[in-house]
Amino acid sequence: MTQFQTGWLLFALMVALTVFNVRKKLPFLPVLSAKAWMQFHIWTGLVSAAVFFWHTGWRWPSGWFNGIFSLLYALVMVSGIVGWVWSRRIPQQLTDRGGEIIFEQIPGRRAALRAQAETLALQSPLLGKFYVAQLHDSWADATAKLDNLKEFLDERERALADQLAALARENDDLEFHHARQLRLKGWLFVHIPLTYSLMIFAIVHIVIAYAFSGGAP
Repeated sequence: MTQFQTGWLLFALMVALTVFNVRKKLPFLPVLSAKAWMQFHIWTGLVSAAVFFWHTGWRWPSGWFNGIFSLLYALVMVSGIVGWVWSRRIPQQLTDRGGEIIFEQIPGRRAALRAQAETLALQSPLLGKFYVAQLHDSWADATAKLDNLKEFLDERERALADQLAALARENDDLEFHHARQLRLKGWLFVHIPLTYSLMIFAIVHIVIAYAFSGGAP
């Protein structure tokens, strides 16, 4: 195959990969399942990498434009691999930490937990002072701190401390969900803009290639 043919093949693969994002925004379309589209996206991406190296002759292109174009392709490929790994691991991690939690609801649930904790703490002068000094600003290591405090508490206060510890563990789960879901959402804000930037560079690259080749087939 000529360099023009491998170039068009690579561009066709890139278009197919970009269509995947459009398909995700239109889930009602009866065109394959989401899982099938994901498999298609992964394998097409791997094939495109082979075609990319074939097209460039297994060397880094010269010139600033082609250099940026190749760098964009590499960034899209690397970010795609990272996203694939995260999309396989993170959902299972979230399931292990309490199941599915809607991202937008997490701040409200954490605020509700804090309000419950303050209500519990106020039922004991000692717990109230401890809460203000140790837990009001941060719940880091809350369970361990409460365990250390138990030797100074009576039976009723220990029961309250156990309830506070349970709230702290639930808060830890919410923080875990927030961090992992934010990672996935942040990844999309990297991968998708890079993908569209790559497509723009690809179109300009095609125009330049034909302009300097005199319309070679």
